[in-house]
Amino acid sequence: VPSITPSRNSPNTPSPVLPLVFTPCEVCGPGKAILDPTENVQFPTLPSYSCTEVQEAGLSGLINDALCSDDLFDFVEEACGCKPNPMYSPCQVCGPGKVIINPAGSVQFPALPLYTCAEVQEAGLAGLINDVLCTSNIFLLVEEACGCEENNTSNPASSSRSPSVLVPTIAPAEMPPNPGFPSCEVCGPGKVIVNPTASVQFPTLPLYNCAEVQEAGLAGFINDGICNEIIFSFVEIACGCREVSPGYPSCEVCGPGRVIINPLGVVVFPMLPM
Repeated sequence: VPSITPSRNSPNTPSPVLPLVFTPCEVCGPGKAILDPTENVQFPTLPSYSCTEVQEAGLSGLINDALCSDDLFDFVEEACGCKPNPMYSPCQVCGPGKVIINPAGSVQFPALPLYTCAEVQEAGLAGLINDVLCTSNIFLLVEEACGCEENNTSNPASSSRSPSVLVPTIAPAEMPPNPGFPSCEVCGPGKVIVNPTASVQFPTLPLYNCAEVQEAGLAGFINDGICNEIIFSFVEIACGCREVSPGYPSCEVCGPGRVIINPLGVVVFPMLPM
């Protein structure tokens, strides 16, 4: 039986932001949201909750990980109905006006499973890719893996499965008191953000700049259960990450006044790893 404590606040009262207890749970199943928020769910031995309250409790980390399973998904779907969840604006993963050439190709995003090009394109069009990630960085990655061309049809390639982009939930750095989680380096161990003024949008939370997210991690406001490669790769795409400087003078690696042309290329230095 899920142990949930959703907000009973009025619609005009902001819900308090609580430290994440469990991993966010999509109560309809991955990539789905409730269809009728006004219906009620009656769990045995618990009060009756609205479908909205149950969904918010899941996304806020208030449902035990062990209960976030097919049994819960089926229970919620029967009571509330479920539908694909377009959380974000449609994203054309090849860039505006373009579609993939090879739908059977594969794309490997950092810290995520391997997806076919068709799945990635469908996920973008279905609103499952965070708006802040729908940039030239993903366009270049998809074009290299899948090939891209101008869209001359109205039916882009699709598949039967859309990957859900997992985005962790954090508590804001200014929230007192400190919940006491271990410090989390949101770019990964030994790394810091490059662009502190860029923005990161986590589902169900306000827009934060990268500096606030980094401060929240270092101050112990991010659950250590989600301080892993998923958040590292997400922050790196949104904010940029770099190794902590050992204190050497800055070096323009192409020479004074010049920059690289192909950021996706690989450089092999003698006696060093690729």
